[in-house]
Formats: sequence, structure tokens, C-alpha cells
Amino acid sequence: MAFGVLGCMSTLIVEAALVATYLGTSNKSALLACVAMFFVFQVFYALCLDGTQFSYLGEVFRKSFRTRRFETLIADVLKSCSDAHSREG
Repeated sequence: MAFGVLGCMSTLIVEAALVATYLGTSNKSALLACVAMFFVFQVFYALCLDGTQFSYLGEVFRKSFRTRRFETLIADVLKSCSDAHSREG
């Protein structure tokens, strides 16, 4: 999980540096590198963090509360995803 966080963090740092430097210029290669960093970020997130959040959420509560609370936490995750998706459109 730490590898995924470091990978996501480093790709976002590189993305921010590229955008700060090359946004508004005509350097097509640098602008394509900005887009590529989003795909690299997605690789780190999908492989290292995406599934981990669900297994972690299942272990947060003790056994007697696990089923009820896990459903609530997963519903919150899905609601936040749908809210973010609806704001994009």
C-alpha cells in the first residue's frame, strides 16, 4: 500500500510540475506527457490502492459490527464516486 501511495504521489508531483511549466505553451510533447501522467497515476491507483480500500474497510470494525458497518462504508464510497461523476457531467 505504501508503494501505491508513493507512486500516486510522485505521479501527481510530476503532473503538477509539468502543468506549471508547460501549460499555455505550444510544446506538444510536454502536453502529451501531462496526459500520460494521468494514465500512470491510474496504474498505481488501480494496482495498489483500489482493492485495498475495500479489504481495509472490512477490517476496521470488530466482528460483531463488521457486516453492518462494512455495508455502510461501501455505500459511502459508492455514493462519493457517483457524486463526483455527476459533478463532471
